[in-house]
Amino acid sequence: MTAMDLTKPEVENHLTNLKPHVIFYDFTHWIPSITKPLGIKALHYSIISSVTLGYTLAADRYSKGRGVVYGGWVQQQLILEHPSVGCFITHCGSGSLSEALVNKCQLVLLPNVGDQILNARMMGNNLKVGVEVEKGEDGLYTKESVCKAVSIVMDDENEISKNVKANHAKIREMLLDKDLESSYIDNFCKKLQEIIKN
Repeated sequence: MTAMDLTKPEVENHLTNLKPHVIFYDFTHWIPSITKPLGIKALHYSIISSVTLGYTLAADRYSKGRGVVYGGWVQQQLILEHPSVGCFITHCGSGSLSEALVNKCQLVLLPNVGDQILNARMMGNNLKVGVEVEKGEDGLYTKESVCKAVSIVMDDENEISKNVKANHAKIREMLLDKDLESSYIDNFCKKLQEIIKN
C-alpha cells in the first residue's frame, strides 16, 4: 500500500460530489475502478501531476460552499487575524513580525539569514513571544524540529506555551494601544523641554 492508496476514500468522495466529466491521473492505478461506477467515461493518464492539473482547473468548483480557494494576492494581515489561524510559522522578517504581533496566532520562528536571525532571537529569547525552531548539527532545520516548535506553542498545558501566550498578549495590547505613537512623541517633547530648561 502506498501513500496515494490511503487517499482513495477521499478521492472517491470528491469525485462523487464534484461529478467531473474528465479525470487526469498519474500513479493511482485504482482510479479507473472507482470512476466506472460513477459514470465517468473520460480518463486520461498523465505524467504531469494530477494534483497540479486539478488545482488549476477546478479550484472555483471545488470550493463552492466548502471554504475559500483564492488564487490572487491576499494581505497577510487578513489571514493572520482570521480566528481559524492558530499558529504562524514566520521567517522573522520585520514586516511579518509586526503583522503577527498584533494578532492572536502563536509564533513559530524560522529565520533564514541576516536580520531574521536577530529578530528571532529577540522574539524568542528576550521577549519570549514565540518559539524558535532548533537547527540540527548540520545547521539545517528538520521536519521534527519544526513539528516540535509547533507542538510547544499550540499545547495549552505546556508552561512554555503559557508564557509565550501571556507575553504575546502583553505585546499585542501595547502595540494596539491607540496612544502608543503619540505617547512617544509627547515624551520626546517633554525631554526636549527639560533639556532647554537646564
